[in-house]
Amino acid sequence: MAQPKREPKPMEFVHFSERTDLEFLRDDHGLPYLSSEVYSQALSAMVITCVDLIFCHGDQLMLGLRRREPRASWWVIGGRMFPGETPEITARRKARDEANLIISDDQLIPIGVYSTMLGRRSQPPVEEGLHSVNLTYAVTLRDEQVDDIKLDDGEYADHRWMRRSELPYLIDPKKPMDCALMQVWKDLVYVMD
Repeated sequence: MAQPKREPKPMEFVHFSERTDLEFLRDDHGLPYLSSEVYSQALSAMVITCVDLIFCHGDQLMLGLRRREPRASWWVIGGRMFPGETPEITARRKARDEANLIISDDQLIPIGVYSTMLGRRSQPPVEEGLHSVNLTYAVTLRDEQVDDIKLDDGEYADHRWMRRSELPYLIDPKKPMDCALMQVWKDLVYVMD
C-alpha cells in the first residue's frame, strides 16, 4: 500500500535552555565584549554562530555591500549570536543595530543552516579567516519598513534591492562565498514560493 504524501514541515530553529533567569535576554542586555586579543584567540579556536537576514519586500530582496572582512563584498545582514540569545532575539537585535529596523518574530521565515569558512577576518591574524554556522532567515518587510532601512555606515557602504533573477549578475560563481550566497538565494526561492 502506498504511503500518502505528506507536506514538508516548515523549518524552525528550535532553542532549548536550562536557564530560567531570563532577565539577561533583554534586547539591550549589555553582555561584555571580549578584548580584541581574546576574541581573536577565540575565533582561531572556535566556530561561531551567526544569524543572517535577507530582507524581502514583494518580489525584491536586499543585500548589503560590507565595508570590511570577513566579507568585504555583497552579503546578507547579520552577525554573531550572544550567549543566551534565541535565534529570534539575535535576528531582532541585528535588524535593529545594523539596519535600523524593528521587526517581529512573525516576519521571520527560516531558510536554512549553513557552514561558512571565510578566508579572512577583521581581527588579527586576518589570514586565519573565520568559521561560522549561520542560521538564515528571510524577513518579510511591510511597506513602511522599507523606507526605514538605514544600514550601519561603519559596517556597510551600500545596499541594493534586486529581483531574484538578478543575483547571478552580481556575484562570481567561481568564488566559494558567492556560491554560498547563491545557495541561500536558491533555498530562499524554494521556501518562499
